[in-house]
Amino acid sequence: MEEAKKCFEAEKEKTMQEIPEKQRNMFGAIGFCRVEEEDDDDDDDDDDDDDDEDEEEQGESGANDSTAILFEPVLIVSPFDVPPKPIRDIYWMERFSKAKRSKKKLAEMDYLVYLYGSDDPDDCYNFCKQEDFITFDEAKKQGWDQLSTALQAKVDAGAKLSETEERLIRGLKEMEEDALKDPQDRKHGAPFLEKYQQAAAAGPAKKKRKTG
Repeated sequence: MEEAKKCFEAEKEKTMQEIPEKQRNMFGAIGFCRVEEEDDDDDDDDDDDDDDEDEEEQGESGANDSTAILFEPVLIVSPFDVPPKPIRDIYWMERFSKAKRSKKKLAEMDYLVYLYGSDDPDDCYNFCKQEDFITFDEAKKQGWDQLSTALQAKVDAGAKLSETEERLIRGLKEMEEDALKDPQDRKHGAPFLEKYQQAAAAGPAKKKRKTG
């Protein structure tokens, strides 16, 4: 195990050094990422009508409401803050390998982010383009760290919330808690083992007995 651990640590150090310093300095940063809003699978015609009403309210209520469903709270994470498979070794490494072919592409590589409010450990990470990331301090000036007027009204009225709205509410609460922590202490997602740790936990491979 010690030899496997040394190999892992060496590979980790090499990879981290290849990541531009500007991006490494963003690990642990919280903010908002622009996303494309998707309708929930269980939406019906009534929900569509409600969405139209919400859009009208958002348009009348200012920047906070009009941007609430366009941005979601995220935490920029290191590739070594996420499980080796499939997030790091497949999804992230594929992007990283392609980006390394050009200094410009490497410098512009998308951020790997944890999606605040996620309740599925297998689907709580994504990628955010650098130009789509808004820092927490800048977002606070726009009031994005608070529920929109329209959503707060639904919460106060006890109205049924969509999955997206519920995730946003959980996410803003998680972000608020993380804002009080140092960047290196902002960790989320299910616990995981590195491959060398998995091998050690599994124990030595058993030899198959010959038969016949």
